[in-house]
Amino acid sequence: MKRQLRQQTEYGQLKEVIIGRIDEHYSLPPKSESSATYTEHITTLKDGFYDQFEIGETISIKEKLPEAYAAVQKMLKQLKEAYESEGVKVLQGEASTPEMRNYFGYIPHGFIDTHPAAEFQVYGDILVESIVSNNCLETAAGQWTVQRIYRDKFNNDPNVTWFSMPAAYPFDFNKPGVNKDKETAHIHAADVRMVDEKNLIVGIGFAPGQEAAASSNLEGAEQFKRVMEKHGYKVHVVRYNAEITYHMDYVYGVVAPKLIVTPESPWLDGLPEVLNLHDIIELPIEEVNVGGCNLVSLGPDEKGQYRVVGPNKELAPTLHSELAKRNVRVVGIDTKIPAELMGAARCATLVTLRDDSI
Repeated sequence: MKRQLRQQTEYGQLKEVIIGRIDEHYSLPPKSESSATYTEHITTLKDGFYDQFEIGETISIKEKLPEAYAAVQKMLKQLKEAYESEGVKVLQGEASTPEMRNYFGYIPHGFIDTHPAAEFQVYGDILVESIVSNNCLETAAGQWTVQRIYRDKFNNDPNVTWFSMPAAYPFDFNKPGVNKDKETAHIHAADVRMVDEKNLIVGIGFAPGQEAAASSNLEGAEQFKRVMEKHGYKVHVVRYNAEITYHMDYVYGVVAPKLIVTPESPWLDGLPEVLNLHDIIELPIEEVNVGGCNLVSLGPDEKGQYRVVGPNKELAPTLHSELAKRNVRVVGIDTKIPAELMGAARCATLVTLRDDSI
């Protein structure tokens, strides 16, 4: 039977992806205590952007940030063209419905359907869902627009195991004395990366003055670790600097076997031991902020040359020059404004199939 869902590593030859789409209902998380940790990390929203809105008010990106809306449209178009030019099959989800957009109607949330990699990932033959385990539902409702695709693939591939992380426990964020990390568990797919066939790394972000972990927390990581280690993986839980970014996939980019890109010194406790033998390219923060680490490896082409989809050369000259030295080709797209909204190439790409035999 033809494989439907498979990703043994993040650098095998890429065969098929689901990329995000942009809906007219695309909106930011409303102003609220629950979304503050997320929104404080979005470059585009600095300098009092949220001061103009009421608690819970819908913030339409098309209406309030039209240039950003157009830039995301452009990036998704370029992303599709980039994959197809490299022989990768591209799938996209369906239009949203009111039921999808209001699935989490009991608390304020945004609707972002451009990031299919945010709440689902494929590790080997395991499809992991973390929709309701997210500490900020900024991308969760949008996941329903693509679920039909991987549900059908799951049903047609008996090799695949699908499991969902536990839902976050509901509590009052404003209640004095509430410890946001000990009251519940959070895990987000953007904080988990595959090092190789057997090792996964989970990042927990901390920043000075921040009461709780930025996204995934230690209890969420422990829940993920217990399940994945029963499936033969070794899970390494590390702490990264959330002053740099909200999610770990902005500070850890997989290129090829034992070759990654990061900003300078992203790890709070020193380089994780599992990365000791890696060739690590450090990017300037300006390139990190435009998605320099939020890239997708296409794996080797038919001649064996590795390729990645990431920011174009104008945005990320260091990335391009350093990878060229290592015989890696960058397929560049314009990620600047989307990256500032926390969503570059990797966020917009859910990998469904890689060929790791090449």
